[in-house]
Amino acid sequence: MFRKLYRSRRLLISLGIAMLIAFHLTSFFYPSHTHSVYIIAPSMELGGNQQANRTNPVSDPQSNYDSKVETIKMPKTLNILTIPSKLQGKELPKTNTSGTKNLVKPKLLNDYTVSRPTQDKKTQKTIKLLTHIEVNRTRSYYKYLINLTDSSTYEKYLQTVMANDSSCQNASSYDAIMAVHSAPNNVAKRDMFRWLYSDYQKTSPYKIKVLFFIGLVKSPSLQSQLTNESLTFGDLVQGSFLDAYKNLTYKAMFSYKWIDKHCSGLKLLIRSDDDVFMDVHNLFSHWRGLDDVTNNTITCDIVQNDIVWRTGKWLLKTSEIAEDTFPFPHCRGYLALVTPDLVSRMGETMRLTPFFWIDDVFVYGFVAQKVGATYVSVDNRMARWNESKFTTCFEKLGRKCSLLSVLAKPDQFKYLFSLTRNSTAT
Repeated sequence: MFRKLYRSRRLLISLGIAMLIAFHLTSFFYPSHTHSVYIIAPSMELGGNQQANRTNPVSDPQSNYDSKVETIKMPKTLNILTIPSKLQGKELPKTNTSGTKNLVKPKLLNDYTVSRPTQDKKTQKTIKLLTHIEVNRTRSYYKYLINLTDSSTYEKYLQTVMANDSSCQNASSYDAIMAVHSAPNNVAKRDMFRWLYSDYQKTSPYKIKVLFFIGLVKSPSLQSQLTNESLTFGDLVQGSFLDAYKNLTYKAMFSYKWIDKHCSGLKLLIRSDDDVFMDVHNLFSHWRGLDDVTNNTITCDIVQNDIVWRTGKWLLKTSEIAEDTFPFPHCRGYLALVTPDLVSRMGETMRLTPFFWIDDVFVYGFVAQKVGATYVSVDNRMARWNESKFTTCFEKLGRKCSLLSVLAKPDQFKYLFSLTRNSTAT
């Protein structure tokens, strides 16, 4: 036995040296001591192997983006402030010694009466929405409520590649600027938006300026088509991020930044996806009925305690969000009305917030909470994907139908418009 060991001495020595090297390397890259500062994982990638592990994808009738998720490499380290001095204008509470959770509660939405359409008559419902978010440093989402020390992290993704800078110079002459998130290939959808919302004869007495926000494309021929489209209509705004589903957060950052810079005198921001049919008259009637909450306000289809998906299209790792639900309200981002005073504040806050790829949660959850925005819930006035609900309401109730929108295909827009237009005389 000893002779065998002696003969294998070189192999054993080599194994021992290898184990010592491995031990030291492990200690170097994974130190045992803990830190109080939240740091984003090095070289955080969106897509790649994550996509391969997804099963049972959730259908998304809103999206016409390429199903292939592009890989985005974020900076290796994002330095984050340990503790912010203020959050939403209030001092950040400390966890007390008893372990009781402390809450920061932004102001409550004032009581507001809205109409819910029914088959027989209009009933009234009073909404009182709590907009508080729990500030507890042990929660996984807390890192998204802390500001980055360097806002330049995002700047390379937020440059203007193509735009007509004069397209929004007279923003004050419009009742609203409509910022539409559009996929580059969705020409038919953009054409239908132009046919409807850019035509004053169809939206009168309300005047809307429509702008389409897109990202970079890989195809030279597609880029050439987009350039020609921009020269023809002057309503495309292209940013320096790759246009992909998991880059919608960059698109939101870019659109808010661009509008803040170029749309001076903005009266109202309508943030829409390119498949949303809106009853313009109902939309503005609702908006102008909010005399007491026209500042610091986001009007949208609100979801509370939204599920955190562990499979499918919206898969999130526990390292991103450990909780099973989002313990705060956020908008379903297909349509939102944003007061002008929030555009600049939210745009700046986005660029100081750690990246989170689900844009609805990022913009209308984390960022909206950080700026202390107030939500107005209109979830009962959105038909979402239920076209029959929308058409039945207008067919039976006419102008008494108070639904605001429905998600629809381009070839459905003209019929829906004729339905709402003919109902105006009812």
